[in-house]
Amino acid sequence: MKNHSENHRRSGRLACFGGVNMDLHIQSSVPVILHDSNPGKIHTSPGGVMRNIAENCARLGCAPVLLSAVGEDALGDRIRSYSEKAGVDVSRLFLHADCPTSCYMAFLDESGDMLVAANDMRIMDLINSGYAGPDDFEAPAENTEADSEAPVDTAEADLEEPAAEAPAEEAPAEEAPAAE
Repeated sequence: MKNHSENHRRSGRLACFGGVNMDLHIQSSVPVILHDSNPGKIHTSPGGVMRNIAENCARLGCAPVLLSAVGEDALGDRIRSYSEKAGVDVSRLFLHADCPTSCYMAFLDESGDMLVAANDMRIMDLINSGYAGPDDFEAPAENTEADSEAPVDTAEADLEEPAAEAPAEEAPAEEAPAAE
């Protein structure tokens, strides 16, 4: 994958707020036998609705800035590295030491049809309104993308300079908005 240089970008940055996860697709190579181990192939790739949108926007020449959260773990490192190489600004990702990077797993049958999927996106519940405050944006909004499943209100604005750090404290669990 080639690294896109800044001279190929349009002016202005695109704020992208929403889901980031490592996708894990497992496809059985034989008819699935429930409640048993099945041989198959496993594929991993960086994913998440908004991360995917940000990557595609970068490939189209935009300058996306990804606003989301990842754990300080191997999956988070891989997502950040891959996304940055694709031309996505990952400097605004909230890094969390005590919560793992979101992961999505789909189990496919031998013909590629999904049997079941599960995800662990609890890190998104730790993003609160203090993550990106009004001082981080300038109006009017022309370039904003928001994941419809993002757990907090998304500001519609262009990014100014990156914030120095992620929020110092987390919202109590009962105050975190529930994803719909």
